Amino acid sequence: WVDVTGYELTAEDKEILEHPKVGGLILFTRNYHDSEQLQALTQSIRKAVKRPFLIGVDQEGGRVQRFREGFSLIPAADEYAKHHNGEELARMGGWLMAAELIAHDIDLSFAPVLDKGHQCKAIGNRAFGEDADTILRYSTAYMQGMKSVGMATTGKHFPGHGGVIADSHLETPYDERSDIFEQDMAIFKAQIDAGILDAMMPAHVI
Repeated sequence: WVDVTGYELTAEDKEILEHPKVGGLILFTRNYHDSEQLQALTQSIRKAVKRPFLIGVDQEGGRVQRFREGFSLIPAADEYAKHHNGEELARMGGWLMAAELIAHDIDLSFAPVLDKGHQCKAIGNRAFGEDADTILRYSTAYMQGMKSVGMATTGKHFPGHGGVIADSHLETPYDERSDIFEQDMAIFKAQIDAGILDAMMPAHVI
């Protein structure tokens, strides 16, 4: 995976994308001005690559939503459990997020977060809950919404980021718990066994 710096591809960007070992490009807020510009950017990426290629973005909702103006604001993951119809809302949230990205020729949103608990500074309300049952319930609904419009799901952050406090964007967290297999990894395993999880993003945790 690679990234680019602006609203349009440079000659250097195109040269990098043409390399056969580059399989995907991740977009960020710096690559987005408005819907029309984003459409033009993804079209230029497809034209430059001319082979099967993935375009992705972190658009999970809440504070991690790279495209905002012109896109629907998706709630943070922990909002769904606060409502009596939370599963249906989660399903609708996953559907809406994925549908808007697919309409802009973007293949993947790196979502959802499957981490447990809110104590980690990097996760917080990005988690669907603090216990496995809640996380499985609402993340399943969210992923069903994504898959209903043809978007693959990406669970993160394997094997679990919720058991540490440090923000891995700023420092290296260490998780020395002996029960991470039963507490955190079990959530990922359950979604794999259910056939709803297509890919995983690893945690920057030791």
